[in-house]
Amino acid sequence: MRQLAVNPQYADAHNNLGLALGSLGRKAEAITHFQRALAIRPAYADAQINLSMVESGSESAGRSTENWIASKDLQNPAILPRASKNNLLF
Repeated sequence: MRQLAVNPQYADAHNNLGLALGSLGRKAEAITHFQRALAIRPAYADAQINLSMVESGSESAGRSTENWIASKDLQNPAILPRASKNNLLF
């Protein structure tokens, strides 16, 4: 992506590239870009959700629930204030 060539610290570009790669079935590369987006902007809820969705269909699916919880907490801290993968109702 041109944006990443200009600014490799552009979290939105990493997230968008992760989406594109995920849609092409290149899950490992998609996960890498979602993780980079989150390293740059830890409170990036869209990247958390996207990472969770890609991981749910990969070998690292065990982390997908934790990522979903993190994304929900980032969007609205009152939703799951004490949630963990061990006490979800669904």
